Amino acid sequence: MLRRTLKTLRTRKIIDDISNLHLLKPTINTQNNSNYHEKSILKILEKNGIQNYNPKNNQSQNSIFFRNVFNNMTDIPFSKIDFQESYIIKNSLELEKLGLEKNKTYSIHQPNGSQKFPDITLFKIKDLKIKLLYLECKGKKPTFNNTPPKKNPNCIYICGNDIYNGYYLRSSKSIKKYNEFQKKYKSIIEEINSDTDYDMVHIQYKKTEFSSKDKSWPPIYFQNKKKYSDSLTYINMYNIM
Repeated sequence: MLRRTLKTLRTRKIIDDISNLHLLKPTINTQNNSNYHEKSILKILEKNGIQNYNPKNNQSQNSIFFRNVFNNMTDIPFSKIDFQESYIIKNSLELEKLGLEKNKTYSIHQPNGSQKFPDITLFKIKDLKIKLLYLECKGKKPTFNNTPPKKNPNCIYICGNDIYNGYYLRSSKSIKKYNEFQKKYKSIIEEINSDTDYDMVHIQYKKTEFSSKDKSWPPIYFQNKKKYSDSLTYINMYNIM
């Protein structure tokens, strides 16, 4: 009973702290703003009992180490996962030597590197599984490069101090159209680049925005779904505690 009460309090406090997060004013230096935002989220998590996984005392080395641990445990490369809630541990490892404990929640910053989703992963080893929750940090009015929002309940988007559950952000129809467009776009690029009578090389430009009057942020699909998004985010946060 006490453990459940503590989990409830921690979950609510994390969500409240993110919702009340002080934001920097937008500047042309978006990288600085992004770094500040991600580190602010990590501080909130740590303040509320989620330890930053730091086996190598170096961010990029920590990411590589975590990927190796995950791969050795599950026989699945972390870069190839489909962002499930949990993965079965197939190979037993000595957790103490890896700086890990069972039933304890950790955060890992940029587990796939600085340019790939997600920005932060929460993970916990429990009952022969490694449980995960994936956090992406964006500006209040986000732009997306390689990875527009995933329709996945385990993917949480923290945009400024607003929290969205990925499952409710975009419709399946829009995602299907996006994927079809990307295939056509890639095909056109390949076609022009292979044309020996043409004198330039085109690079596929990957950036998507919700920036027009009719296509603003949050997406139209999200309208009237905030309470469901908040509820699912709370449940997933609670379950990883």
